[in-house]
This record gives sequence, C-alpha cells and structure tokens, in this order.
Amino acid sequence: MTGSFSGPTVTSITNLSFRYCNATLINCYLNNSSIHACILRASSYTDNTFYMGSNNTISNSYITNITNLTNSVVEQCAGLSFTNNIYLTTIRNSIFNYYPFSVYSQSGSDNSMHHNIYVTNCPYSCISTIYTSSITQVAIADIFAGGFDYHEMHLVPTSPGLTASETGGQVGVYGGLFPYKEGAVPGNPHIYQKTISASTNANGQLPVQIKVRAENN
Repeated sequence: MTGSFSGPTVTSITNLSFRYCNATLINCYLNNSSIHACILRASSYTDNTFYMGSNNTISNSYITNITNLTNSVVEQCAGLSFTNNIYLTTIRNSIFNYYPFSVYSQSGSDNSMHHNIYVTNCPYSCISTIYTSSITQVAIADIFAGGFDYHEMHLVPTSPGLTASETGGQVGVYGGLFPYKEGAVPGNPHIYQKTISASTNANGQLPVQIKVRAENN
C-alpha cells in the first residue's frame, strides 16, 4: 500500500486483525486487536508507525515507532527506534535501532522489556521498565544481513540475535512460533494467477486456468 490505515483516535476500534500488510503506518485507536507479519515502513519521528491502542498484540513485524500503547505485547519485531507513552506493556525478543535524540518527550512506566537487542545502549524507551536479559551496543552489521531495512531482515550467521530470545531461539521477525513469511505471503493457499477465456470452445466449454500456491512456493 502506498498509504496508511487511519481512523478515530478518540473512540476505539476493536477486534481488528492486520496480516501480511505493507503500509506506511497505522494511526487510530485500536483495542483488542492484532498486527502480525506486517511492514509499517514510515521512518520519521513525525510519523509513528503505530499510534494509540490498548490490549493489542504486535508480532513478527517491521515497525519503527510506537506511541501511546497500553496493556499490550510487542514481540519478535524489528526496526524499533523509539517508544513513547508506553504503559503496562511487554516488549520482548525484538531488535531496536536507536536515534540519539527525539523531539518527543519519552515516557512510560510499569513495562517489561527483556530479551531484546539494541544497536546502542539502553534507549529512551527503557524509562521505568524492567530491563533484563538484553544485549546492547551491537553494530548493525553484526545483526542483519542487509542492514537495518525491511527489505532484508535475516540475521547474519554470527548474529547474537540467533539465540537471544527467551526460548533460546532468534529475536526479530523470523523467530517465535509464527515467523514472518518470505514475501509476506499467507501460509494458506491463495490464487496468484487465473486465466478465463472470453468465449467457449468448440465443445461449448469455457476454458479456465487457476494457479494457487502457499507462502513463497
């Protein structure tokens, strides 16, 4: 998508599920919703890739900035640069990039942040958090095969992130029970090509050809 998902930020939208989406950002008040295997690619401080919500789960996604999140779980993500106004939320098994300054007043409390990897030392997002079992000051080249970019999120063979999760597996989008799929294609079979003739053949039959596949196969 060239644009974004937007909605009301005063009243909440409930029970939404975002799967395998590539968009700039999500800007609306989400409640009891989930974001899985998505790319939210806005990178500037003025565009939070996720803005406002409670009781949500964000997993195996590339997401750079999160603001105003409560009672939620962020896990197996990559691309994180900063979090702002985060409360009662768990962020785990994820990879943080870190800008040295922000125009936002970073705040938050009663969060749990563990088994993450940070390119620099503990960023602003560590304010009032439980900060355990994480690895800091790791060069980007020692983490990702293609740099800090959503086009290539695989870890290099020597990356400390391959065994840094709370279960001993890898952090980032390719870890966990439901890893990110190559090409962001759903695991269930889907139609990727179909050809329907404009007319019947000599036998009165309408030629139809449909091709399906799952994931990237």
